[in-house]
Amino acid sequence: MFDRPGAPVPTATRIHPAQEALSLALGVALTLCVIGYTFGRSNHTVYLADAIRAVDPSLLARDWYTTKTLQYHSVYGWMTRLLLRWNLIEPAFALLYAGLVIALHLGIRVFIAILGGNWQTYLLAVVLFMVSAGGTGLGVYSILQDGSFLPSNVAAVATWWGIVLLAAGGGAVGPAGFALGIASLFHINYCPFTWLLWAAAMVVAFLSGKFNARSWAIGSIGLVLLTLPNAIPAAMHLPATGVVSMDVFVQLYVKLRHPHHLDPRNWPLALWISFFWTMPLALYAIASYPARLSPNMRRSIGVTYLVVMGGVFMALIFAGIFFVSERLVQASLYRFSPFILLMNCCLTAWWLWDMKGLTRSTISSLLGTLVLIITVVAVLARVGLFPAGPGAFLAPRFATLIVLAMLFTLVLFAWKLARSENNIVLTLAGVVCLIAIVGWGRYNGLAIIPEDPPAYYATCAWIRNNTPKDALIMVPPQEQAERIYGQRSVLINFKGVPQFSAELPEWKRRLSAVLGLDDLNTLPQPFPSTLEAIGLRYDRRDPSALLNVAGYYGVDYILTRRPISGWEAGLVGPPAAFEYLKSRPNIPADGPVADATGTPVYFIYHLTRGPASR
Repeated sequence: MFDRPGAPVPTATRIHPAQEALSLALGVALTLCVIGYTFGRSNHTVYLADAIRAVDPSLLARDWYTTKTLQYHSVYGWMTRLLLRWNLIEPAFALLYAGLVIALHLGIRVFIAILGGNWQTYLLAVVLFMVSAGGTGLGVYSILQDGSFLPSNVAAVATWWGIVLLAAGGGAVGPAGFALGIASLFHINYCPFTWLLWAAAMVVAFLSGKFNARSWAIGSIGLVLLTLPNAIPAAMHLPATGVVSMDVFVQLYVKLRHPHHLDPRNWPLALWISFFWTMPLALYAIASYPARLSPNMRRSIGVTYLVVMGGVFMALIFAGIFFVSERLVQASLYRFSPFILLMNCCLTAWWLWDMKGLTRSTISSLLGTLVLIITVVAVLARVGLFPAGPGAFLAPRFATLIVLAMLFTLVLFAWKLARSENNIVLTLAGVVCLIAIVGWGRYNGLAIIPEDPPAYYATCAWIRNNTPKDALIMVPPQEQAERIYGQRSVLINFKGVPQFSAELPEWKRRLSAVLGLDDLNTLPQPFPSTLEAIGLRYDRRDPSALLNVAGYYGVDYILTRRPISGWEAGLVGPPAAFEYLKSRPNIPADGPVADATGTPVYFIYHLTRGPASR
């Protein structure tokens, strides 16, 4: 498979269909364990809002974010609207996400095969990738961001396939252009990146004398045709830059709202280590065994390194240390770093396993040490030393762990039939199992964005069923779920930030008004601390000040995490609020409250029936 003239083919490269299928299933299962799957959380709360409004224009009609800011993921939006109309969005997104995970692993396996590696090499590469903070690159970006079906994830998997097909060369060059075109079709940030990657690869191929005009022409046509449906609408509606000063833009967009993505000084040491630790080994492998790499592979690796690392270093200097351009900041060039990380893990695995960079007994010792380290981390996380340990999502992942254990059993059986070294298998199995355990809750040593508690989702459902469609609600600004689960217009929240400077002033104005805070940059970092501080400030806000803001913006309902004295006439729900007040009458509260079971209680006040009408 992908044999090269003059390159020795070890006996282990023989194809065993059962082992190939089981190893791929194992890699997919490991990814689902570590990264997981979510629907309607995090970035979905932003991407799905526009589709909800498009399907039913009476919903979110008074929501400033969905009506006055640019929503620029055209194709993803069209797909989402169709699935919403057909009432298939949740099962369809689950299947599509599973397809993305499988496609990603098939791409990794093909890349390994082009290197000359086997299914054992592939498994080692996947383990290295999962050890690297679950495949997280600089800027806390990953190929499967949030474990959701997102436009960025479709684009990332398609881009990886473009890189792999360029590495295969020959007749695969044409499909590579189509793969990169799919990336541009789904995410506007990938348009300049994929075009630059394609152009650089074309120039290198031409200069090396390996230029097939027909293949490159087919690929170029595919890239152009697939890019235009997304690029043209976005280009036509891009707002002007420079509406606010660059300093204000950086303070709001970079340092306040996106420090985890865009401010390198805010990134933890673990992120830098997880990204760079395989790079020296990968570069050493390339330098030590250049003859073992096909010309196409060398060109693909070189071009990808040049384009991605060039972009990353440019972003670090001109959109990280110095901020010279709003568009350069918005390009989020760090989002392409996971491709380098994945490539490094594949090359490192290839060197360790196929090129015998280390003896297998040494590999066993290193992996055993890794098992010990991960075990210690897992135990410390379970006893609560780390703020977001794996126990948080233990129950939902239990079935996946059972499936993973079954797959390991089958892999061990298949490998034993092949008479391979079982000590390596057992060590590898132990590493993957422990990584899966540590991966629960997607714990990777980095900050995890907190989600709204289950009681809030129940409150959103009550709002959806008991308030008019055109209601405008003042919500606790740290919340993320109301637009999707309550499907009512929100005055403002922290999550729904616009992307362009022309839209930022209104977002700041509304958030400052609700919080009573002129300088939002005084809020603490990192991002979870920001959300917590926003929630506490809103809880302690003077009720009369909230009424003034609500009156100015024409708010119909105010949602709080505490009962407010004197507003009893306006309380309309949910039922848990009445139960709380019935069991605890006349208890003043200036912060969030909970019932006897510790469940947070939310209070919804209808202003035309309550204090605003008096």
